Amino acid sequence: MEEYDGTVRCDACGCAFPLDFETRVDGEIETTFFRCPFCGKGYVVSVTDEALRRNIQEYVQLYKRNQKKRLSERTQKRLQKLKASNVKRCEELKKQYLLEGERTEPDVGE
Repeated sequence: MEEYDGTVRCDACGCAFPLDFETRVDGEIETTFFRCPFCGKGYVVSVTDEALRRNIQEYVQLYKRNQKKRLSERTQKRLQKLKASNVKRCEELKKQYLLEGERTEPDVGE
């Protein structure tokens, strides 16, 4: 198994570089991303709004409690639903709030 060395390779120019995350805040929308330092292509990691950040915080707290002591089946289901809804909302926000210069249509095969 290959060990991750902290670098990524740009899809656009092929250059390898270390990750350097940036965060942009526009009102209640928070976008976390990184850019290729060679060609400038941006890669969005996550886009969150206030409600999503609260839901993520709730998920993390439940997850940590579950790691210490297995929670009830009802709470397990809540944890799964929370994760699914958080992922879905993040994807919706990513589509809605693109970085400057990003494509609006996916590559073939995505």
